[in-house]
Amino acid sequence: MAHARGHDAYPQQLLSNVRCACVHEATDLFDAVSTLSSSLVSQEDDFYARLGMVVIDCLGALFSPLIGPNPHGHSLMLTLSRELRAIAAEHNVAVLVTNHVVGNHVARPALGESWQVVPHSRLWFHRDAESCAVVITKTKSVDSPQLRGHTATVYLTTKGVSDDDEPA
Repeated sequence: MAHARGHDAYPQQLLSNVRCACVHEATDLFDAVSTLSSSLVSQEDDFYARLGMVVIDCLGALFSPLIGPNPHGHSLMLTLSRELRAIAAEHNVAVLVTNHVVGNHVARPALGESWQVVPHSRLWFHRDAESCAVVITKTKSVDSPQLRGHTATVYLTTKGVSDDDEPA
């Protein structure tokens, strides 16, 4: 779309603000987070001075094989969460971690009980098959019941995302 408006350099400019590290195992993720932390401290690369968000997609895919009866997997996952929290706090960087859900009748986070207390905020996305609505429920810490259950319903339309189910 930016190209159609005559802004040829705009997509490349946007993409220069994105870096991707492909990881296939939890140990690779630890290495990537360690490199990120070092780069944020040194700020030799201007990219890290401007960094505003880190996205990890999908933590469940990396840690699910390690969790279960193995307590070492839970320990690794919580160690990683502490490192990510430190990066967020020390460098004013948002950290977004995706997870998948499991369960036949009741959806629950795939990373289990130990992950439940880790996020500051949790977003649950649920699609209403009848209306094309996506219901987003934001919950805060499990220790804060007065902040649980705030929901917003958005609609996916041909023009993008809207909070109105009527076509524009």
